[in-house]
Amino acid sequence: MEFEVCNLLTVFLPQNVDEMYKISDANPKENYASLVTCVPARINTHRLIVQGKLVNVKQLNLKTDIQINHYYNSFKIQIY
Repeated sequence: MEFEVCNLLTVFLPQNVDEMYKISDANPKENYASLVTCVPARINTHRLIVQGKLVNVKQLNLKTDIQINHYYNSFKIQIY
């Protein structure tokens, strides 16, 4: 999936992050993703929100496009 950044919401208090729903409420036929991060670094009292609009969906071939690591293969479990 490809998203295009369409909105950068300035710094909010944590209790006000519901602001990110305004764009999807105003455009119900569009698909959006929101990234919420804490700012400023190491203090984390506020939130910064970056929003992107879905612009492209690409089907992936799991055998060639994604490397799957099976970490569970390195563990041996014995059942008694």
